[in-house]
Amino acid sequence: MEPRIIRSSGMLPALALFFLTSHIPTIDSKMFTVKDTATSKLCILVDIDFTIDLAAVRGVKEIGVASYTSEDKNITVEGNCGEIASIMTLNFKNGANWVLKFTQSKGEAFLTKLIQFIPRKVFGEKVPSKQYQLLQDPKVTNLFNSSSSYECQEPDIAQYEPVTVTTENTNFTVTANISYIKAQAFNVKNNNFSRVIHCPSSLPSTSAGTTETTTALETTTTVPETTTEQETTTQQETTTTEQETTTQQETTTITEQGTTTEAGGTTTEEKPTTEKTSPMTEKTTLSPSSTTASPMPHVKLYTVESGEIVCIALEAAFTLDIKYPLKGQSGKEKTAKFFIPDDATANGNCSLSSTSQVLNISFYEDWNLYFIFAKSKQLNSMTLASKSERSNHAEYRISEIGIIAYADDQRFPGSSFAPGSELKYISKDSDLPHVKDNQGYYKCGNPLDIKITPAATLVSQELEVKAFNNDTKADFEGSAAVCSADSSSSRRRTLIIVGCVIAGIVLLCFIIFVVMRIMKRQRDYPFQTLQ
Repeated sequence: MEPRIIRSSGMLPALALFFLTSHIPTIDSKMFTVKDTATSKLCILVDIDFTIDLAAVRGVKEIGVASYTSEDKNITVEGNCGEIASIMTLNFKNGANWVLKFTQSKGEAFLTKLIQFIPRKVFGEKVPSKQYQLLQDPKVTNLFNSSSSYECQEPDIAQYEPVTVTTENTNFTVTANISYIKAQAFNVKNNNFSRVIHCPSSLPSTSAGTTETTTALETTTTVPETTTEQETTTQQETTTTEQETTTQQETTTITEQGTTTEAGGTTTEEKPTTEKTSPMTEKTTLSPSSTTASPMPHVKLYTVESGEIVCIALEAAFTLDIKYPLKGQSGKEKTAKFFIPDDATANGNCSLSSTSQVLNISFYEDWNLYFIFAKSKQLNSMTLASKSERSNHAEYRISEIGIIAYADDQRFPGSSFAPGSELKYISKDSDLPHVKDNQGYYKCGNPLDIKITPAATLVSQELEVKAFNNDTKADFEGSAAVCSADSSSSRRRTLIIVGCVIAGIVLLCFIIFVVMRIMKRQRDYPFQTLQ
């Protein structure tokens, strides 16, 4: 039997092409860009389709709603680009701002999102508050390779968390739905996207203190033939488990002193010294060969500038205490102590948003300690105000302190952390005292322990800090908001001085009394001494 030969007509390919194209989902996105003012070239590219829903809730009743989409008219774009952080701000009607903050570390890029608004402008007279509200997406999206663009068509729905504390018994909710995004904020060339890295079918986002393993597919497309190359990049992060323990603790002090040059810096590292503290408070120093005394951290000034204006100035000596679990020893942990080295560098942003600024201190090549300052009228946590606050600007406070570190066997010996895993310790309200609204800066000369998380503590010495500064001076002048430790020391010194003065007066009176008695006795009995 001869085989049948079936000849296809020209209609079949056409029908197949129609079927395929009719089932390809359409993307209704909009392109937003930021241009580098120095080079006049595009430095941030974001092609995005989103919807943001805001609601004001009083009790259980929703008293106001607002919505913004990528298709809204009159959206204006602001931003700036940097080597470590780049920011794009989308300004909507009624004064709401959506901030997309891109950061990069160790060749990877990350995206954080926050929104701010004035309730009265957004919801009208139903919510008369004129205080800025700031809410933030708790997730940090991993964009993978910072030299590539990132594309994702999987819906990303996030419930934002409040950063500022609301008043007037009104709460605000923000729900952001990103149905498509293609973005690049670093190494943009020729004003266009670089090669694309696609998100997985279900892209997980990394929140502070969690661990997720993400695999990305990197594709390269040529026209007219399409070739897909798959490169699997696995990023591992380690979950840090905070455990209360009553077992014996060990303290590891890490000292890193380095000399950095512009072309390939060199770093000289000292071996860690492990101190074991027994219940009797005796300390035994364990070292493979020798014992090296750890130097105390030095006071250093860190500034953030915008042109000639020094918007943030912070001077202090910092120490980090980080607890970590030991591998194979359930319930046992060590405390690693890190001194911020002298070669630490500072950068930041004077306009993270219209009501917030950020100072970032970089050290150990890829570690970061950052402070976010936010304008606020609530005396929540550390509240600061300029000496001309009544006429210049509102009060402000440290709204967030964060530590981003990376695990290795040298800094965390014997830990259960996977080498290279990212460790995040973030405090949403630093435990600092309230101050009045007529001080120009915050000051605490005594050691101040700031508990970031149960596992991480930041210790400052000789701390002086100011933000939202409007002049070129980085020094600290005028009246200061003093921490309670300094106030107690000052009161103790005052009491000691007063006590000494009173004691001196009493002693002087006693001496005068004795002298007067002797003189009187000599007058009454002038010849008594001759007998």
